[in-house]
Amino acid sequence: MADKTRKLTHTAAELDEAIEMLLEVYTRDEINGFLTVKVDKEPGKGLSANDFTDEHKEKLLSLENYDDAGIRSETALNRSTLGYQRKNLLKNTAVSGTANGIPYTVNADGSVVFGTGTTTNICYIYIGEFAFKAGILYTMSGAPDDGTTETRLSLINDSGGEMSAAYQDIGKGATFSFESDVTYRVRARIAGSGAAISETIVFYPMLRCAEITDNTYEPYKPSVEERLAALEAAVLEGGT
Repeated sequence: MADKTRKLTHTAAELDEAIEMLLEVYTRDEINGFLTVKVDKEPGKGLSANDFTDEHKEKLLSLENYDDAGIRSETALNRSTLGYQRKNLLKNTAVSGTANGIPYTVNADGSVVFGTGTTTNICYIYIGEFAFKAGILYTMSGAPDDGTTETRLSLINDSGGEMSAAYQDIGKGATFSFESDVTYRVRARIAGSGAAISETIVFYPMLRCAEITDNTYEPYKPSVEERLAALEAAVLEGGT
């Protein structure tokens, strides 16, 4: 029966060439340092924790955890750019008007500008609503960073009241998740009753998956799935 074991052999020149290639990237001291912390597999042993010696475990503990947050953020942002995943999930359904004495304008890009005046009551408008999925971490941002809690974006509960501070953005962003699927409205508030607003206040309301760490505002746009659904609906309607 033929021997199925193959041995790979390399000449001394080939080994020297490989070492020289490594030395173009790492110094010899760095390579030696890597070798001192590598975990060797012993003959007849697997790679379960029970097979590690104390020396092996110390070497593993000396390794730093790899942080892939940056790569995950870039990947998510690329999916958004391609249209498979929206960066800004919040569709602004508000229309320009006046809210308790303060005029406001909803721009084409979804941003909202509140004008000046004196409020006759708590001044706010509803931006839109969103169906949150269980277990997904979301970040809400876009309120002016004025250092106060008067001007804010808030999630509104089923009874119409503002949810706790954990679900409010006062200019720094708010990150949260839910244990079950829920749908809440988003509200932009600028002041309480009788407040004098002497300067315009601008909101850039955005709700995104928290894995996208870039907080630069981007207008809402339909996802690929939404566009396909709209196209299918149009075709069906045209065929009736």
